[in-house]
Amino acid sequence: MPQPRPPIPPALLDMLKEVWKVNPSYSAWASIREMSDRRADPSYCILCPGADPEMTTITHAEAVALMDSGFFNGLAKVQSEGKVAVKEHAVDAISDFASETYAAWEKLRVRLDEARVTGQASCG
Repeated sequence: MPQPRPPIPPALLDMLKEVWKVNPSYSAWASIREMSDRRADPSYCILCPGADPEMTTITHAEAVALMDSGFFNGLAKVQSEGKVAVKEHAVDAISDFASETYAAWEKLRVRLDEARVTGQASCG
């Protein structure tokens, strides 16, 4: 019997409150997986408290919240001076998840708009 799917962690849902750039022709995860040296020996993204959030995929605060929720489960660790090191593959997977979620959100919005103009029956 398949295991039940766990719900999306609240810390990850909170990240989706920010609009993500969607690039349907690019996958951070796939690009890393194509490079055998990086696939076998990933680097870490070092996130510093107070760093410019525009320069990183996820912020320090988001990384801490994800760590506190148990989401990273060994993929991130606190370093000196409160810095957080997150395995780049995890950051890439999060980036793709958020991009795909926003692409699906846009698809839903378009379909709802189409549903509004097709047929004139009212639901109320």
